[in-house]
Amino acid sequence: MKGFFKYFVLIFIGITFINTVAIASAVDISYQLPGTQAASFSNPCTTVINFYYFALFISGILAFGAIVWGGIKYSISAGNPSGQSEGLDWIKGAILGIILLAGSYFLLNIINPTLVSCQMPTLAPLPSSTAPTAPTPTPTPGATSTTPTATSTTPNNASSNSADDSNINYDSETSSIYTD
Repeated sequence: MKGFFKYFVLIFIGITFINTVAIASAVDISYQLPGTQAASFSNPCTTVINFYYFALFISGILAFGAIVWGGIKYSISAGNPSGQSEGLDWIKGAILGIILLAGSYFLLNIINPTLVSCQMPTLAPLPSSTAPTAPTPTPTPGATSTTPTATSTTPNNASSNSADDSNINYDSETSSIYTD
């Protein structure tokens, strides 16, 4: 009868394990902890903030556990002074740890509030630049220039300014540009 019971328990545990795995594979599990932001791997600030909140969460749980353990040690060792002092040391250490965590945040906030708000710097868009223009030639005094005349490249049927349809000339003696 004992052998039958062993096999029955093993089969029951095996079926339960297989069903649990099958049910768990169909469920989407969100790994986001309460109080954290949505995970974004494109922004390292969210990773740093989420790590800080996670560390704060875990340290709070550990501090609570240390306070409870210190209280249990203190109450169990009612007649033992060394046990009571050890329990009080656990409680003092947990409270000191919480004060250090909160103090570091407040100290950074007092020094510079932007240190505790992790934000990616934004870059201002560059102003659109125009293509550099060629420098105008500076004539030498007394020299005659043989600058070619520029002609318009607009077709005859296109509507354009009348100055564009005429020849543009450069007078080197007066250093002026004129149209015919």
